[in-house]
Amino acid sequence: MARSLSARGLLHVRLALACLALLAISLINAEGVAQERSMQQVTLTEKQVLGYVAVRQAVYAFTHPQDGKVPNRQDPEVREKLDGIARENGFADYAGFSKVASDILNIMARIDHHTKRFVEAKSEIEQSIIKIKADPSLRAEQKKLALEVLDVSLQKAITIQTPGNIALIEKYYEQIGATLQ
Repeated sequence: MARSLSARGLLHVRLALACLALLAISLINAEGVAQERSMQQVTLTEKQVLGYVAVRQAVYAFTHPQDGKVPNRQDPEVREKLDGIARENGFADYAGFSKVASDILNIMARIDHHTKRFVEAKSEIEQSIIKIKADPSLRAEQKKLALEVLDVSLQKAITIQTPGNIALIEKYYEQIGATLQ
């Protein structure tokens, strides 16, 4: 019995991780950083990754709610300040920084924090679907709900077009992670 609970517990953890990855990508999209599923990705350089690390803290400090108000990133004065912060760290403007940030965060969302290695979202989701379909311990409604969530996750999964970016982000995982806390 304990073995069945452990397997089921593992399944629930994997489902939760898939949902969290989808949520992270959705939050990035809501912030205007990531584009469509078929977005054009940047081939990252070490300079861009280190620039992101430097800029991220300054951008967050500037865009964090001040006196209960969140600065409007579309406001010309706010945009000018953000462009200045980005330029100080090697980016052409804030839009250039945002494009690099999108690619970095899409990869960071799929790095296993224990192994510090990238996990391909589609293959992980497909494996979870197979396991759920084969799990006799789940009731039909649990199975249906889990498969619906995973199907949406599979449809929303972004394929990394530039595999070299993965190694670069894994190399700087700790530094990037520190900016996200």
